[in-house]
Amino acid sequence: MPGVDQSKYNTQEKLRQLIRRERSAEFAGEGLRRADIVRWTENGKMIAERVLNGELTRITGTIDYSATDPTLRAVVNGKEKIEDRVFKPYNKLFPIPQSWTSTNPKLTQNPGYGN
Repeated sequence: MPGVDQSKYNTQEKLRQLIRRERSAEFAGEGLRRADIVRWTENGKMIAERVLNGELTRITGTIDYSATDPTLRAVVNGKEKIEDRVFKPYNKLFPIPQSWTSTNPKLTQNPGYGN
């Protein structure tokens, strides 16, 4: 990683933005990104409530294997909706598996997931 330009990141908020951007790139493929999104807050709300709610889409298109220039092979046609995603504040915690609560009656289900 390149060194941090202290003149550019000279406040706590700017440095926090840099760190969060780096963590988002580093952890996205390692299964750790959700923990950051759920833990961090912005204006008193979890960032997860903003970024994990909404329509999930994928880019659609075709690949032209006959093109000699690899950068011209992909032809993007648009987007396709996969599903609507909903993140509620209780989704910060995962549900406790039924087998655990059946085995140990002192365990109670996390809020939002029923009894």
